[in-house]
Amino acid sequence: FPASKCTPPRILLADFAGTPDAAALVEQFKSRFKTQMLDHHPDYRAVAISVMCSLVALGPEVSTPTMFLAGFSQYDLSFVHVLHKTLSACHVPRHKIEHMATEIVALAGRYGL
Repeated sequence: FPASKCTPPRILLADFAGTPDAAALVEQFKSRFKTQMLDHHPDYRAVAISVMCSLVALGPEVSTPTMFLAGFSQYDLSFVHVLHKTLSACHVPRHKIEHMATEIVALAGRYGL
């Protein structure tokens, strides 16, 4: 779908400039990401989430039921960096981003997220 008609809205719109739709993502995966970190490439992760085709499958990749119950994280991804980018894209003043991000992370931790 075009970004202008995408639901939910793309908050980090600039990340989609070179990948406006699924066809462009598939082409980039074949020509670029296939030989460079696959779905772990930061540019891929900025616009896509790799998923299983079944909500009940237990493999070979991330198992949705297992990860839903146990949680899932990637050690090669900075969630705080993503939070900073998101707050910036939402026009939070630059001088408030660090404090706000720290507070959000602390709140998430308080609830086990």
